[in-house]
Amino acid sequence: MEQKEMQQKLMLYQILQKHIETLKERFALLENNMIENATSRQVIGDMKSGSDRDLLIPMGSGFFMHGKSKNGSNLLTNIGSGIFITKPAEEAEQLLDKRKREIEDAQEELQNELNRTVAQLTSIASELEVAMHHGKK
Repeated sequence: MEQKEMQQKLMLYQILQKHIETLKERFALLENNMIENATSRQVIGDMKSGSDRDLLIPMGSGFFMHGKSKNGSNLLTNIGSGIFITKPAEEAEQLLDKRKREIEDAQEELQNELNRTVAQLTSIASELEVAMHHGKK
């Protein structure tokens, strides 16, 4: 392997390593979304069952206040751009189930991309190792 080709392989190797780190970070964000989704689903279930549960109400900038739900049958949901609409608890549960499937699909796509990238990285590492071994002879 020529010096120029070896340098290109090394550069590609570094790019792939950074890409793997980015994929891992994105996967961690999806895991957090999945946890939030499960928590929301649990709270809605508790509210529907009529259990008297304290809620932490986010106020922004990391501040929360304690509260109780007066009406567990309707919830506000953010549909984007700061616009909220009222949805029945059952619809909110369906929306959360849909989001869960979307997160799972995204996780699967990321995992597949990660597997492909790792395979490519491994192949390049083998090529570089062979080239360096031959270069020492």
